[in-house]
Amino acid sequence: MKIKKPNYRTGMTLVEIIVVISILGLLMSLMVSSIVGLVRPSAKDTSDKMKAGLFYAYQNAIIGNQTVLFEIDMEKNKYTASKLVRSDEGLKHKKILEVNLPSNNRVVDVTDLRGVKYETGVLVIPFTHSGVAGDYNIHLGEDANTINKTVLLYRYNGKIV
Repeated sequence: MKIKKPNYRTGMTLVEIIVVISILGLLMSLMVSSIVGLVRPSAKDTSDKMKAGLFYAYQNAIIGNQTVLFEIDMEKNKYTASKLVRSDEGLKHKKILEVNLPSNNRVVDVTDLRGVKYETGVLVIPFTHSGVAGDYNIHLGEDANTINKTVLLYRYNGKIV
C-alpha cells in the first residue's frame, strides 16, 4: 500500500506578495515623513523659537533694567538681540542672542499697530524696563506669498502669542 503525501504548497501567491509590498510601502512613507520633520523644522517650530527669543529679550530688559534691541533682518533671514550698554565712549551693543532661520522658513513681513508693513531690511524692536515699544505681528512662511504662522507681540505685560 502506497501512502500519499499531503500536497503542501511552496512559495507565495501574487495576492500575498502585493499585500506585503503595500504594507512595507505604507511603513516606509510614514518613516520618511517623520524623518523629514526632524531634518526640516516646520513653521511652528520656527515660530516657537522666535517666540522664545522675544521672551528672552523681554526678560533681559526687565531683569537688567536695560534696553534690549531685537533686530529682525529680513534680507539675511536671521534675528539678533543685543543689550545697549553705556560706557565712556557712549552706547555699545552687546549681542546676547543670534539665530539664523532655517532655509525653508523666513520672515515674510512684520506689521505694527499702525498698520505699517515692513517687508525688507532690518526692523528693530526695542524692549525697555517697562515693556515693548509697540504691538507687532511677525508673519513667518516658506516664501514671500505664503504665511504659515504669525507671532503676535503685545506692548503690555510682555505677552507673546
